[in-house]
Amino acid sequence: MKFLQNNTFYSLFNLKSLLLTNFDIKMIDMDAFNSLTSLDSLDLSETSILFFKGGLFKHLVSCKMLNLNNLYLQNLETNTFDGLTSLNSLLLNHNNFSIVRNDTFKMLSKLEILQIIESFV
Repeated sequence: MKFLQNNTFYSLFNLKSLLLTNFDIKMIDMDAFNSLTSLDSLDLSETSILFFKGGLFKHLVSCKMLNLNNLYLQNLETNTFDGLTSLNSLLLNHNNFSIVRNDTFKMLSKLEILQIIESFV
């Protein structure tokens, strides 16, 4: 699976956890997660994603844990995490950040755990 299209998880309104680790996912459409309003945790670690479009997570209003470890992300835009209003744990370990905008995390008012270990070049 290299591409998550819009409505990929359509009708999975009660899904609580989604693990997509070790898939060769390269790109995710803006509305791929649009039905996952009950999702508690999303794990995209060790996929082939190099960047996220701003607003990609806008439908994940119940998500408390997001794992983006080992993605080789190079930058985080201001609106990368918009919509993640319940997020309390964000894992960004082992990426290749050269740019993280000043207000990247501004919308994450409930964030308690932020890990960014060995992630800057």
